[in-house]
Amino acid sequence: MTSPEVQQHNQTVLDNLQPGDLLEFDRGRINHWAVYIGNREVVHFLGVGGAGGLKHQCKKCVVKFCKGVVHKEGFGDVPGNSKVYKNNSKDTKLKPFQPDEIVRRASCNLGVVDYNIVLTICEHFATWCRYGKTESDQVGGLFKVAAVAVGGFTVAVGLLAAFFGRK
Repeated sequence: MTSPEVQQHNQTVLDNLQPGDLLEFDRGRINHWAVYIGNREVVHFLGVGGAGGLKHQCKKCVVKFCKGVVHKEGFGDVPGNSKVYKNNSKDTKLKPFQPDEIVRRASCNLGVVDYNIVLTICEHFATWCRYGKTESDQVGGLFKVAAVAVGGFTVAVGLLAAFFGRK
């Protein structure tokens, strides 16, 4: 059961959306993304899980899906207990298509597609629809964390080798 606060928040967001806007559903560490196409509907990319079930919660997307589906559904069917936010923040660095083109791109890709945690997640799909580029700050952020961890480990090993090599 969704709290009245979350319901009110999501209704306020919905009331201010225009076709072609990108939506980010707060799922914790890894958020879910969709494209608003108007008429209280969204198109979004979902992983296909175990028994063929669709997975809205992106924190589950890190399991090994090999297929996904671009799916259209009602705005109210997607958030669950999550707050949703309009997120066209990449407009500052990328030029968005016109709204009708964004909606066309989202809608003409309905169906089953390959899934890859690095190349094809819901955020990649949404940004491709709006900007023509598959970008994900979430995946990029994970790579930065991994690079820092590997870099820190490499430095630590080098220091240990230098320290013990002197003796």
